[in-house]
This record gives sequence, structure tokens and C-alpha cells, in this order.
Amino acid sequence: MKAYIAEFIGTSLLIIGGCGAAIFAGSSLGTLGVAIAFGLSLLVIAYAFGHISGAHVNPAVTFALVLSGKFPKEKLISYWAAQLLGGLFGGVVLYVIAKGYPLAAGSHFAANTLMDGTNLLSGFLMEVVMTMILCTVVIETTAAKFPLGFGGVTVGATLLLVHLISIPLTNTSVNPARSLGVAFFSSDSAAVPSLWIFFVAPLIGAILSVSLHKFMEHPMHRA
Repeated sequence: MKAYIAEFIGTSLLIIGGCGAAIFAGSSLGTLGVAIAFGLSLLVIAYAFGHISGAHVNPAVTFALVLSGKFPKEKLISYWAAQLLGGLFGGVVLYVIAKGYPLAAGSHFAANTLMDGTNLLSGFLMEVVMTMILCTVVIETTAAKFPLGFGGVTVGATLLLVHLISIPLTNTSVNPARSLGVAFFSSDSAAVPSLWIFFVAPLIGAILSVSLHKFMEHPMHRA
């Protein structure tokens, strides 16, 4: 139960830290600042809750770890539930705060949508590739040979990187819980109808990351 609570709290903190920075300070922080906020949020969460739950805080990451045999499959649904509910709770907290801050109330609310000029193929493919990168790094940090204690830094830096690349196209999801958490509070009418993109694409990215991991673990041998 402590692991599920940790995933709930951790996912909430990711929404509050990352999306909160975008909602309340995005105009001054810019893309780099918001990307750093997400990366730092995940880094803090990893060291605060990693010893309790692994600090997945992302259904796609949990899915990748299950498929790669690094996490018990019987915990998948419970982790997903904790993460999705945690994301929604984080969104509610931000919404309540925004009600007293006119500059944020009724805004785009850091929702994931296809940004101006981005078509469905480009946005969907970006989310698949970025999630594949994130999940691949997470999987590889679980290897016995990976330097002990550096997982949080590595994964946090990876999340920062994927945000720098993909914010202009999709506002960066790579995490269904992150997308769900703020979609219902956004003034953008496309936020909720677009949720399927930010559920399906990250899960496909997770599957591809496992395929890449297995290929790297079992390299081709010369005849």
C-alpha cells in the first residue's frame, strides 16, 4: 500500500511541479524553464520515493518495466490507478490555486494538444519517439552495472531533454497521467478529445523501448 500511495503522491508532485511552472510562470520561464521544471520535479520525486515504489509516476514507464520483466505484472493495474488518480489530484490542486490567480484561470492550463502547425502524424510520432527514449533510459538505469545512486539524475535529465524537443509540437506528454491531470481544466476545447493520443502514443513508445532493450541485451552474433 505504501508503494501505491508513493505513486499517487509522486505523480501529483510531477503535475504540480511541471505543469504548475508552465501555468503560473510559463510566460517568463519559456520552453527551457518549463523543461527544467519537469526534469527537476522528476529528479526530486525519484530520490524522495524511489526507495518506496520505484518512482515510476508514469503509466508508460510502469508498462515498459513490466514488459521487460523488471516489475511484477500483477501490480500493473494498481500502479496505473494510483498514477492516474495522482495526476487528477495534482490537476485539481492547480485548478483550485488558479481560481485565485486571474492570469492562470481559464488558460490553456498546460494541456497536451497538437500545437499550432502540428498535424496528427507529427504529434503522434513525436510522442511515441520521446516516450521510447524516456522508457529506454529508465529500463537501462535498472541494470546491475548502472552506477548506484545516479538513476534519478539520469531520468530527470532525460525528461528535461524530451521536453526541450517536443514542447513546441505537443506540449510534451510522454505520460498519460500527466495529460489526464490537467485536460479537464483547460480552456482549449481540443484538450479532452486529444487525450487518446497521449494515452496510445506513450504506450506504443513503451513497447518499442522494450524491443530496443531486448535487442541490445541479445546482440546479433556473426555466423
